[in-house]
Amino acid sequence: MAASDQQQSLDFTLFNPGSKSYAAFSAESQKVVSDVLKRTIDGFNAQVCTPGVSLQDIAERFKQASLPESSASEEDVINYFKSLEQDAIKDELHLQSPHMMGHMTGATLPWTSAVAQLLSLLNLNVVKAETAKCGTFVERETVGMVHKLFWQRDDEWYANHIQASRDCLGHVTSGGTVANIEALWCARNTALPGVEASGLHGAIKEQGYDDAVIICSRLAHYSVSKACGILGLGTQQMISIPVNTRMQVDIDLMREALEDCKKKNKKVLAVVALAGSTECGSFDDLAAVAGLCKEHNVWMHVDAAWGGGLVFSPTAQQTLFKGVHHADSVTIDAHKQLFTPMGFGMVLYRDENIAQNITKTAQYIIRADSSDLGRFTMEGSRPAIAHYLRANLFILGKDGMAATMDHKMDVAQGLATWLKAQPDFDLLFDPQADILLCRYVPQHAAFKALSQEEQDQFVDDLTQRVQTMQSKLGRTFVSRTAVFDPRNKARLERETRTHFFRIVVNAQIVEDDAIRILKDTRFVAEMLLQDAKPLVDAKTLTQVFAHVALNNPSEVAAQCEGSTLTFKELFERASALTCKITCAPGSVVPIMAEQGVNSHIAVLAVLLRGCAWLIVDTSSSAKDVAKTLQEAQATDVLLTAKQLALLTEAKTHLDAMQRAALRALTVANTEPLSVATCAPPATDSDSVAQMLFTSGQAMKFSHRQLLDMFDEESILSAFHQLLAAPAGTLTAASEIEIKKAMELRPQSEAQQAC
Repeated sequence: MAASDQQQSLDFTLFNPGSKSYAAFSAESQKVVSDVLKRTIDGFNAQVCTPGVSLQDIAERFKQASLPESSASEEDVINYFKSLEQDAIKDELHLQSPHMMGHMTGATLPWTSAVAQLLSLLNLNVVKAETAKCGTFVERETVGMVHKLFWQRDDEWYANHIQASRDCLGHVTSGGTVANIEALWCARNTALPGVEASGLHGAIKEQGYDDAVIICSRLAHYSVSKACGILGLGTQQMISIPVNTRMQVDIDLMREALEDCKKKNKKVLAVVALAGSTECGSFDDLAAVAGLCKEHNVWMHVDAAWGGGLVFSPTAQQTLFKGVHHADSVTIDAHKQLFTPMGFGMVLYRDENIAQNITKTAQYIIRADSSDLGRFTMEGSRPAIAHYLRANLFILGKDGMAATMDHKMDVAQGLATWLKAQPDFDLLFDPQADILLCRYVPQHAAFKALSQEEQDQFVDDLTQRVQTMQSKLGRTFVSRTAVFDPRNKARLERETRTHFFRIVVNAQIVEDDAIRILKDTRFVAEMLLQDAKPLVDAKTLTQVFAHVALNNPSEVAAQCEGSTLTFKELFERASALTCKITCAPGSVVPIMAEQGVNSHIAVLAVLLRGCAWLIVDTSSSAKDVAKTLQEAQATDVLLTAKQLALLTEAKTHLDAMQRAALRALTVANTEPLSVATCAPPATDSDSVAQMLFTSGQAMKFSHRQLLDMFDEESILSAFHQLLAAPAGTLTAASEIEIKKAMELRPQSEAQQAC
């Protein structure tokens, strides 16, 4: 099609918001998107993301390089959003889900989308007042409100400086990385006058120094390293200070570093203190850092990108932020704790005119005498996103913001209390704010017999596997990180990091949510320790049942007369019973239980012990039961209370030695343990899983033989099939005859469990 024909086919009035075409397209877009939004929001409460969809699966959807042919019709709009939902929305992460507790992406609020509509329509650019006549001053006011929380100047001071064109209390950035770089840019230019003209090397020599450095915590955000590269220092001039057991920068070591720089004639351009470290939420002792900066006449920058939102809490102001008013600059991300969409950071300056040290001007915009904020910013064009935060501040108000921050810290403290009460969770340190680091640590004897370094490596590997699997499953989410554990001296000496789950408490999370998510983390770990594998890869029944439970924990595994057990509950109850079984792995454990939930628990408990189960025919005589127990050489018997009398009578037919050795374990009295204390079974495909008596003959079946009876569709009902075979049905141990016998079972018998 010729260019002129293409132009004639396109209705150019759709670029005019006042046109009928624009209104029609807008209405159609709103209609289709509202349906997508409803389905997406419904998904938030269901799961974190679609299970089993890999990054590679998604990447395969987006390989189109050629532009599509289109007529810009209303039908094209409908088709686009329908395909968008299928390809990019349906399988996207639900970061605001109550099942998500892993990243610093906070909730947005009900009115956020309304503000977004206004901003997308206006499409303002706050680089200059000529493209944001009101937006420029909205940003200045919003920044001033946040500035006051950190520096607490009086109202008259703010009235004089918020809208003064010569002043800059700070501004909005695209995120904390840019804000940190800008603050350190300003610190460099303040410490080395003339550096913009003569360059870093020349400015250092002119000021009489041999070198220049930035000092920060070992936990400093990677943007500090970026800043060192961008500002010409080089990352080797970033001095990282170790932390104490509370993950705060070690003040004594920071003092030594400052004194060492003085001796070596190195100019310290800035000291970076943390108010909510990215990895673990820790707050440095800001007052102590401020004292050192004052003593050595060094710029103090506070990276509060994560923790800065907590300043709205009066409690946090008096504790976590004590001393912050001494800072020369502060970074804060509104998209982390202040409920704005992504891409919203801020850099703030204590002194109203210090940003003059990085001012740039041009003739066509950001003129020297203008109100243009672009004079003080590293970024050029910027959207008027201050409107998002301003809406939140005005609608939630001072009390609402404070209550929200206090809620987040209360949830973190409640979760910390719960974690400390769990023997199988290791909490790195008591949280100061709303991020926690913890590990799942197995409690069985085999793990505890390992050396400390072997245990650490085992837990490191397990932590990574669990977090990867939990993410893949999609029902809950925690993130992970690797930090230097100040408690582990051996690893510190080798500079070896330790892996932890990283728990981020966002505003939508309540304590019950947090505990539920970590219980799921524990369950994922337990199933991985059982070596969960799909049927096609499994070598044992335990592996395949663990795989089913891992992927379908809420599926009903057993149901009888109103009693039901999900696969998760089944494993929890069976694990508790397993820990009571004392016979050696490889033994045969008789089960005297009515078919139903208790028999399911008993069979899985035996498998988890690495033993073989034997279903005792409880309709037979006590003498025959005794013969079965003798044949099995049983030392443990699993039974229900209803079968105690039969067992007691059967024991009279046993010799004294076997009577003394026989232990009766009641299935129904076994309650779930909060902690799994039994080691996973050391079984393989040839290990015996089941024993049967038929025609007076004992028959043993391996895991492999029993697995061959199932396919992926039948595995959910495997317990019913395994328990339903009446004595005498099987006549040989061949796989063919096992399968044939299973196929011949009447449906009513296969459902005898209920």
